[in-house]
Amino acid sequence: MWWEVLGLGLLCLVALALFRPKNEKTPERKPPNPQNGEELLQLVPIHDPAVLAPHVVALWPTLDQETRKKLKEAVHAYGWEAYFITDLEDPDLEKRIRAVEILGLIGGKKSLWPLMSALASRNERVCFAATAALKELQSPGLIETLIEALGVPERWPPARVAEIILSKGRESVMPLLEKLASASPAAKGYIIEILGELGDVRAVPYLIEGVEDEDPVIRAKSARALAQINGPVMGVTKSLQQALKDEAWEVRAQAALAVGNLRIYEMAASLEELLSDPDWRVKETAEKALKQLN
Repeated sequence: MWWEVLGLGLLCLVALALFRPKNEKTPERKPPNPQNGEELLQLVPIHDPAVLAPHVVALWPTLDQETRKKLKEAVHAYGWEAYFITDLEDPDLEKRIRAVEILGLIGGKKSLWPLMSALASRNERVCFAATAALKELQSPGLIETLIEALGVPERWPPARVAEIILSKGRESVMPLLEKLASASPAAKGYIIEILGELGDVRAVPYLIEGVEDEDPVIRAKSARALAQINGPVMGVTKSLQQALKDEAWEVRAQAALAVGNLRIYEMAASLEELLSDPDWRVKETAEKALKQLN
């Protein structure tokens, strides 16, 4: 009878439990301790993402591009991105920060907006972690999204956003230039400042337009950005000549700075006229610019 067989089996299990040596323990799985990328790859199918995540963060700087690519493919196949996006909503602060860190390394397009939300966090640690993560993230549309965020400074801290854009280097230049004309007033000034920090000559025609803008703040920022350009600059003399006579002292001062930094020797006489400017800041900048030309 089947119930007799079942009963006999249960009795055997009970007997084994009773007579099992007391010092015999169930073997525990050793915590992972990968020393390199290859060992890490082998552990992905075996261990929980939360267990391996700290090792990914620790080993990431030592991995070459090929190993990073393989690791990202492996963890995506095992659903890591969705796993850690969910962790971003966890009440445990440490768990949220860990999720932000790992998504910056292994995340893709789906991680972009969750990390942007983390960047907007009022918690300084989360915001700082999101800044670092977005610097690492490789995702289509990342730079364009960051540029749009410059127009909403009440949500995203402009200094953090600018820091991330600057970390992308030259690849940021064209998206910035393409967005400049249609940017909101709030974003336009930030874009010009970032272009100045990048110092790319491709920005020069756009900055010349900025020097002629109707907004004195934009005119001043554009002149300052021109002063930061690295490389030969052509076609700026006329606009800067006009800027040296601008009604706003900030524009005159920044234009003088640009003339000096760009070594526009033919404008030395115009700088000399500013030595009698009513604003001391303009006079001081003109003096420094003349020293650069002499």
